[in-house]
Amino acid sequence: PGEPEFTLGSMLECGLCGLTHVYVASLCMDDQLLSELWGRLSAAPEVECVASLRAFPAPLGRADASAAPRAVAVETAVVETTWTPEGQAGTPVHLYRFGGRGREAEA
Repeated sequence: PGEPEFTLGSMLECGLCGLTHVYVASLCMDDQLLSELWGRLSAAPEVECVASLRAFPAPLGRADASAAPRAVAVETAVVETTWTPEGQAGTPVHLYRFGGRGREAEA
């Protein structure tokens, strides 16, 4: 695997080809934007894992039922961030893994 690539731009407009792991800084996103973004991510065939500061709105269906499997909310991890107040454990980050994709599907 090569070096990670970081892209700044609208996730609703940028290409998702080749992305396997996606981080979404979603604290200021409303449910409509998160739903639209979920539609794009769930249809991207190479995306294996998504980490988001806000949980995606339920239900986590498929953008196209014939094209993408459902994602499973794997866990909510507490991660130390630059804005974590001193003495607090960290910020919740919601992790999602897509079944039947990527390395797991090849094994």
